[in-house]
Amino acid sequence: MKSIVFGGGSGSPDSNEWHVWRAAGIGGSDSIVIGAGAGLVHPAPSWVKPVQWLWEVKTGRRSGVIPSNPAMQRGKDGEAPAREAFIAKTGITILPMFGEMDAYPFVRASFDGVSFCQKILGEIKCPGEKTHADVALGKVPPHYIVQMAHQGLTLWGHPDEWPVDAQGFYISYHPETEDMKYLNMVKDGGYYIPLVSMMKETARKLLPELQTFWMNVSNQTLPCGAAWMAAANQYLAIEQELDDAKTRLEIAKTRLVTLLGDKPKEVGGGLSVIRSTRKGSVDYPELIKILLPDIKEDQIDSFRKKGTESISIRKTMEADFNL
Repeated sequence: MKSIVFGGGSGSPDSNEWHVWRAAGIGGSDSIVIGAGAGLVHPAPSWVKPVQWLWEVKTGRRSGVIPSNPAMQRGKDGEAPAREAFIAKTGITILPMFGEMDAYPFVRASFDGVSFCQKILGEIKCPGEKTHADVALGKVPPHYIVQMAHQGLTLWGHPDEWPVDAQGFYISYHPETEDMKYLNMVKDGGYYIPLVSMMKETARKLLPELQTFWMNVSNQTLPCGAAWMAAANQYLAIEQELDDAKTRLEIAKTRLVTLLGDKPKEVGGGLSVIRSTRKGSVDYPELIKILLPDIKEDQIDSFRKKGTESISIRKTMEADFNL
């Protein structure tokens, strides 16, 4: 790894120099967006942006600045005491560090803590109470596994090159109680495995996604790819034709209804127009509440038919760039 040292003090991520450096590559939090887009995060948190949003940021089409909020400030304030607590409890000294992957310098990370030998990395989080308590159960949120896999790539290179004695520590800190928990073994099914093993497995899948994303940034190519763009343009063009046809059809229908007047039926010209009425549909959920007020949801589910999969296609709020 190529270590990066920022001038002007501690090299805090709040510096302008750090922001410029980070914008010119893919950072750890960026990898969560890319990993989620590639299906490596199940489930993805609601706050994770779409991959195209990140692409627009990296290509200068939008600002990537996210206003600070209490949760972000809480995490920032808790980082130093969490690191100190980890060092005191484990005897492992880790320090903040910044670096770029040797083979692919656009893969870069701002580490919360790396050991002097660079074989141990720690990722510090100040989550809510439930996520903090999950550490005792050997659980790390999937998106943080992706972030730590990205850090492993930055620090150790290709997964085939990772040191056999490499370790990853997930450090969870609760600022209000000053409680620090950590783990380097995670539960996978009914067994515990080294966290670094899970990081390594994820890194193998993540690296090609990072390469493809950065190639799209460099070439100013939308993340979805040329084939998708062609298919999307075709779909939108046909949808517009269909909308126009529906409009014309509705005009013709209105004209027929007007000509029908009060008559119950009219036939001619290859069409029959018939006036009819039908009862409204029954609101079965409301009916069940009235007839069976004590019924529970799980009882209703026992009568539910097998679910089906569907795919919805809708226009995005913002028009895509014409490239």
